[in-house]
Amino acid sequence: MNKIKEYRKQSHMTQKQLATQLHTTQQTIARWEKGDPEPSLANLRDLAYVLKTTVGALLADPWTSHQSSNYHLMLKENENGLDGFWGNLGILPAGREKSTWYPITVGTFESIPLLVEHTEPFQFETLNNKLVLVNPNHVKRFVTLDEAADAFPDDWELEWHEFGYESLEIYDALEAYYEELWYPNAEKKLSENLRGIVKELVRAHNLDENRILELTSGIRIFFNDGAIEKHTLTNFDFIDHMMFSIFSSDEFPETITIEDDDYSMYIPTDSISLIEFPLLKANEVMKRMNSDDD
Repeated sequence: MNKIKEYRKQSHMTQKQLATQLHTTQQTIARWEKGDPEPSLANLRDLAYVLKTTVGALLADPWTSHQSSNYHLMLKENENGLDGFWGNLGILPAGREKSTWYPITVGTFESIPLLVEHTEPFQFETLNNKLVLVNPNHVKRFVTLDEAADAFPDDWELEWHEFGYESLEIYDALEAYYEELWYPNAEKKLSENLRGIVKELVRAHNLDENRILELTSGIRIFFNDGAIEKHTLTNFDFIDHMMFSIFSSDEFPETITIEDDDYSMYIPTDSISLIEFPLLKANEVMKRMNSDDD
């Protein structure tokens, strides 16, 4: 059973209002909510974009992010805990002069005080497609900043995706958009409407192929001396191995292995302040890992 109705109601939208935004009919929305028939992938992406969540969340996939970039005060509270946008978390790694800012939900905001009390590494999800692994022993400070607050003094430099207003689904849509350009004869995975939205986003922010890959498949490593390394991994076997080595145990590994087709890299975790992984890709990996266990 899908969660389209739940997310629609959480967003204070009627079937008619949602239908208007998707250029379809109220009857179609009603049928989709009943799962008779299930929406196509293109329709699901449209729904996820408008409802500011992910396709996996709409399909009740337990291995995907259920965050919503809807402002939390605009969401109806419910026992399932739909997690809406709260504001930003700023992390100032060792060796850096400026913080890196992440858009976060209420749930993440509420967990931060407990997490930073300890010295063990921890992870959190962001609304701009990051799964962030933090080594608090090598962080100068953490700052939580409510969306309604003024910018943090002398330390507030954000790119468009770091404000947290975009749906997480936009990152999969960006990837699908470029796949359509690479393989014009392949099955289309975007509706005309969402393709137009993505095309305008690409134009407005001058997103070339490399930048799209960074946003959808990129890893950033912040070292203690302030250096930052970027890697874009496209081989799922290597990504699976790396994610498994990091997240399959309660114990944080002493070395992180990053592999791609051309190289293998071994990084002592004590030399790292934080690592950013692409959240939606990480969700896919964790889903496959648990499917293999079954």
